[in-house]
Amino acid sequence: MMKSEAFHHSAGAVVVVNARCLVIRRGETWAFPKGHLVLAERPEQAAVREVREETGLEIHVLEDLGHTRYRFGRRLNQRKHVDWFLGEVIGGQLRLEPAFSEAVLLDEVGAAAVLSHGEDRELARRALRLARLRGIGQRPPPATIRFGSTTMELDH
Repeated sequence: MMKSEAFHHSAGAVVVVNARCLVIRRGETWAFPKGHLVLAERPEQAAVREVREETGLEIHVLEDLGHTRYRFGRRLNQRKHVDWFLGEVIGGQLRLEPAFSEAVLLDEVGAAAVLSHGEDRELARRALRLARLRGIGQRPPPATIRFGSTTMELDH
């Protein structure tokens, strides 16, 4: 008997703020904002929408960062393909979806220590290096960003 497999197409973004990447926590897992594409949605659109839904932040997609693929589920019968993008905050205020309990901004060393999955650690390294080379995310966003009980007042 063949076990059935399901395929999930998702998109997400490594959001860079002040040369750090935004990482969110769901349960014990630290990751980047991401989620499923909806009907007729392009991956870039899904990444922008998922960041907004999960974090309250508005972003602009700047670069394609490639994709990751993995299997999950009890019998590993779920396959997921995630298209990743480099994003820069253009507005909004951090308001996490109830499923998420915390958000942090991490440099490359912090991301390597905190992110739960190896592919995400490599993605953070590539995104932050690309952001530095291109001068992306080096300026504060045009908003106040609140992280838990801490508010970062960022100059315009």
